[in-house]
Amino acid sequence: MKLGRIIFWIFLSLLLFACDNKKDEYSGLSGLIAEKNEARQSISEATAQKKTQNKSLEKPDDREDTKIASSRKKKEISSIVLYERDIEIVDSSSRKGLAKGVASLNKEGKIIKIKIISE
Repeated sequence: MKLGRIIFWIFLSLLLFACDNKKDEYSGLSGLIAEKNEARQSISEATAQKKTQNKSLEKPDDREDTKIASSRKKKEISSIVLYERDIEIVDSSSRKGLAKGVASLNKEGKIIKIKIISE
Protein backbone atom coordinates (compact mmCIF):
# COMPACT_ATOMS: atom_id res chain seq x y z
CA MET A 1 0.00 0.00 0.00
CA LYS A 2 2.83 2.41 0.82
CA LEU A 3 4.51 1.57 -2.46
CA GLY A 4 1.30 2.41 -4.38
CA ARG A 5 1.01 5.81 -2.68
CA ILE A 6 4.65 6.63 -3.34
CA ILE A 7 4.30 5.73 -7.02
CA PHE A 8 1.07 7.77 -7.23
CA TRP A 9 2.72 10.88 -5.74
CA ILE A 10 5.78 10.53 -7.97
CA PHE A 11 3.55 10.16 -11.02
CA LEU A 12 1.46 13.17 -9.99
CA SER A 13 4.52 15.36 -9.42
CA LEU A 14 6.01 14.35 -12.79
CA LEU A 15 2.73 15.12 -14.48
CA LEU A 16 2.53 18.59 -12.97
CA PHE A 17 6.18 19.26 -13.81
CA ALA A 18 5.61 18.25 -17.44
CA CYS A 19 2.58 20.55 -17.77
CA ASP A 20 4.57 23.58 -16.58
CA ASN A 21 7.24 23.10 -19.28
CA LYS A 22 4.71 23.03 -22.11
CA LYS A 23 3.25 26.31 -20.94
CA ASP A 24 6.58 28.02 -21.57
CA GLU A 25 6.77 26.73 -25.16
CA TYR A 26 3.60 28.63 -26.15
CA SER A 27 4.19 31.82 -24.18
CA GLY A 28 5.22 33.91 -27.25
CA LEU A 29 2.41 32.70 -29.49
CA SER A 30 0.15 35.71 -29.02
CA GLY A 31 3.02 38.04 -29.98
CA LEU A 32 3.65 36.10 -33.17
CA ILE A 33 -0.02 36.22 -34.12
CA ALA A 34 -0.11 39.98 -33.53
CA GLU A 35 2.97 40.48 -35.77
CA LYS A 36 1.41 38.33 -38.50
CA ASN A 37 -1.80 40.36 -38.41
CA GLU A 38 0.16 43.64 -38.63
CA ALA A 39 2.07 42.32 -41.65
CA ARG A 40 -1.17 41.31 -43.37
CA GLN A 41 -2.65 44.74 -42.70
CA SER A 42 0.36 46.57 -44.14
CA ILE A 43 0.37 44.35 -47.25
CA SER A 44 -3.33 44.94 -47.87
CA GLU A 45 -2.88 48.70 -47.48
CA ALA A 46 0.04 48.67 -49.93
CA THR A 47 -1.95 46.78 -52.58
CA ALA A 48 -4.90 49.12 -52.12
CA GLN A 49 -2.63 52.12 -52.69
CA LYS A 50 -1.16 50.53 -55.83
CA LYS A 51 -4.63 49.89 -57.24
CA THR A 52 -5.70 53.49 -56.68
CA GLN A 53 -2.48 54.75 -58.29
CA ASN A 54 -3.02 52.52 -61.33
CA LYS A 55 -6.58 53.76 -61.73
CA SER A 56 -5.48 57.40 -61.51
CA LEU A 57 -2.74 56.82 -64.10
CA GLU A 58 -5.18 55.28 -66.59
CA LYS A 59 -6.27 57.87 -69.13
CA PRO A 60 -9.97 58.57 -69.54
CA ASP A 61 -9.38 58.52 -73.33
CA ASP A 62 -8.42 54.84 -73.10
CA ARG A 63 -11.77 54.00 -71.53
CA GLU A 64 -13.62 55.93 -74.23
CA ASP A 65 -11.61 54.20 -76.96
CA THR A 66 -12.60 50.77 -75.68
CA LYS A 67 -16.24 51.84 -75.50
CA ILE A 68 -16.11 53.17 -79.06
CA ALA A 69 -14.41 50.02 -80.33
CA SER A 70 -17.01 47.78 -78.70
CA SER A 71 -19.87 49.85 -80.12
CA ARG A 72 -18.26 49.67 -83.61
CA LYS A 73 -17.99 45.91 -83.31
CA LYS A 74 -21.66 45.68 -82.35
CA LYS A 75 -22.61 47.85 -85.33
CA GLU A 76 -20.53 45.65 -87.67
CA ILE A 77 -22.22 42.51 -86.40
CA SER A 78 -25.66 44.09 -86.55
CA SER A 79 -25.06 45.20 -90.17
CA ILE A 80 -24.09 41.63 -91.12
CA VAL A 81 -27.06 40.00 -89.38
CA LEU A 82 -30.15 40.11 -91.55
CA TYR A 83 -32.36 37.35 -90.18
CA GLU A 84 -33.08 35.77 -86.85
CA ARG A 85 -34.60 32.31 -86.66
CA ASP A 86 -35.88 30.29 -83.73
CA ILE A 87 -33.92 27.06 -83.49
CA GLU A 88 -33.98 23.86 -81.50
CA ILE A 89 -30.78 21.96 -80.75
CA VAL A 90 -31.39 18.22 -81.15
CA ASP A 91 -29.22 15.22 -80.26
CA SER A 92 -28.37 13.47 -83.54
CA SER A 93 -28.49 9.92 -82.17
CA SER A 94 -31.65 10.04 -80.04
CA ARG A 95 -33.45 12.94 -81.78
CA LYS A 96 -34.15 14.40 -78.34
CA GLY A 97 -34.36 18.19 -77.99
CA LEU A 98 -31.51 19.55 -75.87
CA ALA A 99 -32.06 23.32 -75.99
CA LYS A 100 -33.85 26.15 -77.78
CA GLY A 101 -32.39 29.39 -79.03
CA VAL A 102 -32.17 32.11 -81.65
CA ALA A 103 -29.78 31.97 -84.62
CA SER A 104 -28.62 35.11 -86.41
CA LEU A 105 -28.13 34.60 -90.16
CA ASN A 106 -26.46 36.66 -92.91
CA LYS A 107 -27.49 37.04 -96.60
CA GLU A 108 -26.07 33.64 -97.59
CA GLY A 109 -27.89 31.90 -94.75
CA LYS A 110 -24.73 31.27 -92.72
CA ILE A 111 -25.03 31.36 -88.96
CA ILE A 112 -23.31 34.38 -87.45
CA LYS A 113 -24.35 33.94 -83.84
CA ILE A 114 -26.40 31.52 -81.75
CA LYS A 115 -28.04 32.59 -78.51
CA ILE A 116 -29.33 29.75 -76.31
CA ILE A 117 -32.55 30.70 -74.54
CA SER A 118 -33.43 27.62 -72.50
CA GLU A 119 -32.60 23.98 -72.06
